[in-house]
Amino acid sequence: MENIFPIASKVDMYTYMSEKGYKPVRVNSRKAYYLSPKRNESNPSFELDRVNNRWSDRGESGAYGSIIDFVVWMEGCSLLEAAQKIMGDGELRQYHKPDLIDVDQKAIDVIDVKDNILNETLINYCEKIRKIPISVVNEYCQEVTFLFATRKYMSHVGLGMKNDSGGWAIRNTWFKGNTKPSYVSTVKFDPESLTVNLFEGLFDFLSYVTLTDKLEGTFVVLNSLIFIPMIIDDLRGYDIINCFLDNDVAADDQIDYMFANKLSPIDRRDMYDDFNDLNDFHVANC
Repeated sequence: MENIFPIASKVDMYTYMSEKGYKPVRVNSRKAYYLSPKRNESNPSFELDRVNNRWSDRGESGAYGSIIDFVVWMEGCSLLEAAQKIMGDGELRQYHKPDLIDVDQKAIDVIDVKDNILNETLINYCEKIRKIPISVVNEYCQEVTFLFATRKYMSHVGLGMKNDSGGWAIRNTWFKGNTKPSYVSTVKFDPESLTVNLFEGLFDFLSYVTLTDKLEGTFVVLNSLIFIPMIIDDLRGYDIINCFLDNDVAADDQIDYMFANKLSPIDRRDMYDDFNDLNDFHVANC
């Protein structure tokens, strides 16, 4: 049993919390904030550091630590019992650091929006680099001018796709990020269809649209894998869940997470298994 502690401590706590029914009030690529699991409160005081897989209670207790410490704190058991509980909760998933956005999401302000992409650099980026016709881009994206809070004297231009909470997923040649409030972006081609297609990023979705003659069902651009646990209940309403995610371990984990939550996702990455993602495949085959 000597190796149980390092193994149990590597379980992804964000996934573990979701499986236990704890839903974050706020979440970004670095941290998730919850209402205390031990107190009645209206403002979240429980903080999960997703980068380091550590938690802290900012309320009365001041408790903090690893996932093992969390189980001890919640259930009043020993360290060994806590590790055994974690190891016994279904399939063990190892911890993987989330992709970090270079600039803090809350530091981005959108100050202007144009219905069509007019900026020549963005048009070149879409058509020459990403191989997406600008006519397709204009169907789903807008041109946004944005500022960083730390550099309000300088504006930037990017592709913007509105998310379901009113924020923006923004892309250009050098920046990839989301404004507050960050969430998934949904496009419904057939609201009555029981098929949903999941895409990790904007250009994967646009690549699929470019490659496909007939678009059916609901399309969800995740904008970040961290939102899968937040839409898990919505996914239960579909009979077919097609996953067009990246070919990496983080995506593997999220597909496993859906299976663990009694869903039956269909991994569609076999169509581009020699490439990092669907857009890379599309670019290589243009």
